[in-house]
Amino acid sequence: MREFGTCSHGMSLCTITCTTHAHTHPCTPIHANTRTIARGQGVQAGAAEAHRYEREVLGQELRLAREATQQATSKMNLATAARENARAVERDYDEVVALLEAEVAHLRSQLLAGPDEKDQQLVRTGCCLGP
Repeated sequence: MREFGTCSHGMSLCTITCTTHAHTHPCTPIHANTRTIARGQGVQAGAAEAHRYEREVLGQELRLAREATQQATSKMNLATAARENARAVERDYDEVVALLEAEVAHLRSQLLAGPDEKDQQLVRTGCCLGP
């Protein structure tokens, strides 16, 4: 493993660690280039990791937005169905009211026309309909 650092005088040093011991020596231009490349790769790896994290966060936000849109669409569909049902009930109510009004009008016209044959038979037999 190779590590880079500086001594107390600001000189660049390389530390090479073997399985048994470590060697420290001044950096040569080749080592300095290796260090620059390693730093660049670290920056690239960090940028790639940040990009991956950002994509993951954006993906989660996108999933949440899709779910919210689906929920809103579902609620809108339910509200539309409820509104249609309410309109159907109102139409049925209006129809029943109209039928009842027609029946009341028919009964009033019968009353105004005079007693019908059944009422006349009851009167002839002596039975009364009410007080």
